[in-house]
Amino acid sequence: MTDFQQKVFLTLLDKGVLAIAAVLLGYWISKRLEQYKTDQQRVSALERDKVVLENELDKLRHTRQIEFKEKQLSQFYWPIYFRFAQDSAIWKIVPQLSNQDTALPDSVGREIELNHLIRNHKEIVSLMESNIHFAQPDPELLHEIAAYVRHVAVYSALRSTQTYDLNPIDLGEPFPAGLISSLETRLNKLQSEYDALAHPRSRPS
Repeated sequence: MTDFQQKVFLTLLDKGVLAIAAVLLGYWISKRLEQYKTDQQRVSALERDKVVLENELDKLRHTRQIEFKEKQLSQFYWPIYFRFAQDSAIWKIVPQLSNQDTALPDSVGREIELNHLIRNHKEIVSLMESNIHFAQPDPELLHEIAAYVRHVAVYSALRSTQTYDLNPIDLGEPFPAGLISSLETRLNKLQSEYDALAHPRSRPS
């Protein structure tokens, strides 16, 4: 093979190698671009999934908040509030409990105490003991609830022994004066929070 032929052969060989290298480089670049696109699509899909998951978690938290506040209202605050409303309407007409003038004879007052007032108080205590976890009481409310439970225990004990000339206040266990107002304040606040969560108002555009 002459020098000229060798030079031609080497030149063609170099070009072939360069062509092959260019093809391989182009293939590698193409694959890398495809991989990059795939990775980007995966990242975008993960970001979309993350947003969807966060939205679902927000909805779940929102639903849990509503459900818990609903239980607070329906299993603690409203039942107790209405029973205290009954109590407030009745005790004032009982001669043994009130200084107000009343036309009720003592025997009727005693019947009302045993069959209505004490029964109502025991129902309230039962609600408090069973559902205190729904109340989430602060120390002040917890103190008032404990004082009320003691008041009812003494009241019930006195009447069960047919002792009508003494009331719990005479034995150092008066009805806690701030209990009903504390419950009512928390009830109104909780009801407002529940309404805001369950029936949110749309913001004006």
